[in-house]
Amino acid sequence: MNTTEYTPISLVEAWKTIEYPEIPKLGAKSSNSATKTDHQKAKVAGVQLSWAPDILTKILNNVIKASQQGAQLVVLQELPLTPYFCQIQNPLYFHHLPTPTLAKEGGGGRLHEWLEELAVKADVSVAFSYYEKANTNLYNTLTVYMPRGNDCSLTSYRKTHIPDGPGYCEKFYFTPGDTGPVVCVLPCGLRVGLSVCWDQWFPEHARCLAVMGAEVLVYPTAIGSEPTEGICGQGSSKGQWRRVMQGHSAGNMIPVVAVNRTGVERVKDGGAVSEITFYGSSFATDNTGDIISSLGEAEEGIVWVEVDRGKVEMERTAWGMWRDRRPECYGAIRTKDGSTRTPGA
Repeated sequence: MNTTEYTPISLVEAWKTIEYPEIPKLGAKSSNSATKTDHQKAKVAGVQLSWAPDILTKILNNVIKASQQGAQLVVLQELPLTPYFCQIQNPLYFHHLPTPTLAKEGGGGRLHEWLEELAVKADVSVAFSYYEKANTNLYNTLTVYMPRGNDCSLTSYRKTHIPDGPGYCEKFYFTPGDTGPVVCVLPCGLRVGLSVCWDQWFPEHARCLAVMGAEVLVYPTAIGSEPTEGICGQGSSKGQWRRVMQGHSAGNMIPVVAVNRTGVERVKDGGAVSEITFYGSSFATDNTGDIISSLGEAEEGIVWVEVDRGKVEMERTAWGMWRDRRPECYGAIRTKDGSTRTPGA
């Protein structure tokens, strides 16, 4: 398993000199082209990688590989551009790691330009999570870069649920997202429900995306060894991590693609050391919750699902999945304590 060791200062210095690899001009894709519309079936790929200084080259190579194998969408792990810096709290990161908000919303930078170029040249949509600076706020943002001929359109979602605990100090870095649930419509017509990591533990979020018309749910993730042995009752959260998303898949009759990172990441900050072994195990389900593609804890690679859009719609309808819902009875879910009464009423 790959091991990365760094300090906050070394990470910031590396960030300042990051190099974006040249993207080759690729030949035309087959009839699976991501820019063609009205696919009845669409392939989604999830790329599991360990972080390394050449991470952009690894991303480039895997996006091209997935595209050449017919993907209409490639999903990367959470915050793939850097090690998972949220292991510790260090204000140095506030000033150096965030990427300006999307170029088409005023600002931007080389990262967005490179990802747009990658999507267009590889003729595939790319879902990429990054540390976004928007005016005075900082977000954990997932943007889908979608090729449309020689241009690129964008859809963004800001992570709703922000965790806070040993080794996962995200509330120190991120503002809770303000977009609400987002369903992205790819050029091929596939409707993709966007979530990021901790969102995957909240069935409310998955259900919102499903009733908004999502045909597949994607979950870029960074999760691994728990700092406190037995914190999840078993020493590892991997089994429960998989099962909760399999539940979203089965309960909403929708395929899921979960993409985790792998490798050991160790950060030294003064005399303190923090280390996480990311357990990979990325997977994809069919629309019944069965895992149909998966990777091990230490390997790099790609998981796949082919979404049969007509089948998803037909089976949901046949089961009465939406017909029998009673949203008027679910008031408790909108409260913090389960009360169905308005406070003070």
